[in-house]
Order: sequence, then C-alpha cells, then structure tokens
Amino acid sequence: MRNGLPTSTVERYRGSLAGWDCRQVRMAVELVSFGDLPPADLAALNAISTRLRPTPEQVDGTIAAGREAVRVTRACVRRSAGRKNAPES
Repeated sequence: MRNGLPTSTVERYRGSLAGWDCRQVRMAVELVSFGDLPPADLAALNAISTRLRPTPEQVDGTIAAGREAVRVTRACVRRSAGRKNAPES
C-alpha cells in the first residue's frame, strides 16, 4: 500500500476495505485571515479580548480531566490491542 498502512489496520479503522484507495489523496490548504476584512471590521475584531482567566479551581479541574483522559485512552488502547492485562504506566 502506498501509505504503508496494513490492510488489517485499515479494515479495523474503517470497518471494511470497501471503497478504500490509498492512492486517492487530496490535499487543500486555505488561509483565513481577518486581515482580508475592511479596516473597521478588522479593528473591531482585534479589540475583542481573547485572554482566558480561569480560577484556580478551574485550572485544577482541567488538569485532573486531562490526566483522566490520558488514563482512559491508555486503557482503551490496551484493550483494542488485546493487551487487557498490561500494567499501568
């Protein structure tokens, strides 16, 4: 296969190989910029504050949620790889 992905992996990801053609690759790159807007609109948009000011509790909650997401993802990866009894990292 052109992309080096084994057909067994493609089938696991997609559910089947029906319609799979690794040679059919399309790429598009677009640049979206407020700089293309009229100057008054650009100034108004640039005046909008985007700074976040989370509370200490929100920071702690976000860190805890990230740790839990990593833990759950690792467990899911182990199960899907057939390594249910792998030790926790």
